[in-house]
Order: sequence, then C-alpha cells, then structure tokens
Amino acid sequence: MLMTKSDIRRGLIGHWGYAGNGSVSTSDSWYDRSGNGNTTTLYNDTYIDSEGAHFDGTGDYASIDSTNLSNYSTGSNLSFSAWVYFETASTYASIIHIGKSGLMSSKNQRIGIPNHNSNNIYTYSGQSFSTGSWTHIAGTRTIENSFQYFLNGENVGTSSTSDTGYPTTYLIGGGYSAFNGIIDDARIYNRILPAAEIKQMYNQGKWRAQ
Repeated sequence: MLMTKSDIRRGLIGHWGYAGNGSVSTSDSWYDRSGNGNTTTLYNDTYIDSEGAHFDGTGDYASIDSTNLSNYSTGSNLSFSAWVYFETASTYASIIHIGKSGLMSSKNQRIGIPNHNSNNIYTYSGQSFSTGSWTHIAGTRTIENSFQYFLNGENVGTSSTSDTGYPTTYLIGGGYSAFNGIIDDARIYNRILPAAEIKQMYNQGKWRAQ
C-alpha cells in the first residue's frame, strides 16, 4: 500500500533537507521542516547549497536546538534516515547524532547506530555502502534496544544490545568523529518506521543517485 504524505510525516520530530529551495536555510542555519522548531546552527566551514549540507571532515557540524528533541531522551522508539554522499569513510563518522543514538558510518563503510554506556557499544549492519555516490541510509532503535539497518530502501541487518544509554547531545555531521561529505533530507522519528515507509522515502529521493 502506498503511504500518503501524512503517513510519512507521522511521528516526524526533526527534518532537515531540500536546502536548495530557498525557503529552508540561511547562511548559518538549517531550518527544521517538521514544524517542531529544531533549527540547527552551522559551525566552522559547514555550508548549505542546492545539494544539502556540506561537511569537510575536519570539525564541521550542525548543532540542533534540542528544546523539543530532549523530550525523547529517556526512552523512546526512534528512527533515523538521511541521504548522504560520502567523500571518504572514516571511523565512527557521525551523520545524525542525538547523544547515545543516531546514525553513523564506520571505516569499513558500514552504517551503524551508536548506542553506548561506559563500555562504548556500537552496532553495525552487515552490508557496506559506497563512497563517491548518493546513498539513502536509515536505522531504527526500539526501547528494548533492538536495531534495524537499511541501505537504499533495503533491510541490510539487525542487532541488539543490553545497553541503556539515551540521547544527551544533538548534532548533524558531528559527534564521535567528523563526517566528510554531504547530508540532505535528514529525519528523526519518534516511532519505528516500517520497511515499506523507508522504501518509499528511498523511492521518492532516488533521483539523487541517478
């Protein structure tokens, strides 16, 4: 069944993207299109153009106004997605980072969800992405700390952990390690997205990869 626009927006608590339409960004901010007021502030050499937000891998990041996102810092089902263009892969490069959850990549070009306590636990998919091209990535995390990973609309792995860490900081393109590339259409949901909706988001945006 085809999801409607309202279905795709249900539970959307942060949405940064489509920066090139002239109405969602300025030279130093990246506005939240979810309507929840989670505007980001751009730091260092981060900039936005028609492709999205550019990060150079040497300290660039966008800090999210977490006034509303902090409501989900003590145990929530969460989903994350973004279109990313990796210039290079680096160890623990953060894409969406809300404290102890979010989306990240590894040096061996796999997507993962940071989920750590004092033991620094990271969980990763079993399939790698490519650098030098656009990729749609998504991940879900349940309250019970079960994870699913998606590349270009396809489920590429599951995992789980007993860790109980929850969000404390709120960044795009920064966190554990700097991201080198472009991020667009970054989303955070307060529910577990079904595979059909993740596939639809990929189909709606796959013109980037063509």
